[in-house]
Amino acid sequence: MEKLTVRPFTMDGVDDLLRIARHPEVTKYTPNLIRDRDLMMAWAENLLETCHEYMILLDGNVIGECSLDEKDGDIGVMLFPEYWRQGYGTAVIKQLMQTAVKLGLEGAQAKTDENNAACIGLLRKLDFQKVGAGWNLSEDDWEKSLAEIQTLLIFQKELADKI
Repeated sequence: MEKLTVRPFTMDGVDDLLRIARHPEVTKYTPNLIRDRDLMMAWAENLLETCHEYMILLDGNVIGECSLDEKDGDIGVMLFPEYWRQGYGTAVIKQLMQTAVKLGLEGAQAKTDENNAACIGLLRKLDFQKVGAGWNLSEDDWEKSLAEIQTLLIFQKELADKI
């Protein structure tokens, strides 16, 4: 039986994180990710104390990455495509929500591109409710019209003592 684990990110995981961030299918809806190794190293060395970054492993092999920000309960998950639609995303989000409960958070939130139907479906399956929308802006976007900028949907879920 395959064993899914989530372990805290360490600096020796930078290359795995880069493989994820550079994968065109994984990052189709996340255009502003760091894809340069030196920038990734600098980012990893300066992770916010309130941000929990994890590597997702299946039988000890990296299959993705996830995060939880304990300030606002923001969660994120990225999996390599060969692991999509097999329940791994669901399992990881449930683990992140359990961690959020242990940290004393009352809710979790997730943001996704308005066109990312798989992620929207996953969040709805886990009883996240759409509460708004916004834009994902980078320096390159200042000259663009709002119609050209990535629209993000914002989902929230109240957390109970048991997930």
